[in-house]
Amino acid sequence: MIQALPKSSPTVPSAPFSARTSLTLLCGDQEVAVSEIGPGFLSLQKPSDLPPGPATVRATVNGQEHRWAVVIPEGLDPTATEVMLPTLGPENYSRDEEAE
Repeated sequence: MIQALPKSSPTVPSAPFSARTSLTLLCGDQEVAVSEIGPGFLSLQKPSDLPPGPATVRATVNGQEHRWAVVIPEGLDPTATEVMLPTLGPENYSRDEEAE
């Protein structure tokens, strides 16, 4: 599981070994801030409204970017922050260069 904390959060660790991490869900020209991603789900920082279909999760760790293609089968509910994702398999998952 990966969690992203806002840069202004008082709980962001200041130890020299802590990574700076950000998570974003990209769909078309929209970007939605993600607070946590794990097996079969992601949590949005704020509710958002997106249609069902393909999207990309962008994770940036210490300036290095990684991308995963995902499918949002139900779209995003404008009243919820929890998003269920299908089990990631070859038909709906790819990494880095493949997701672009």
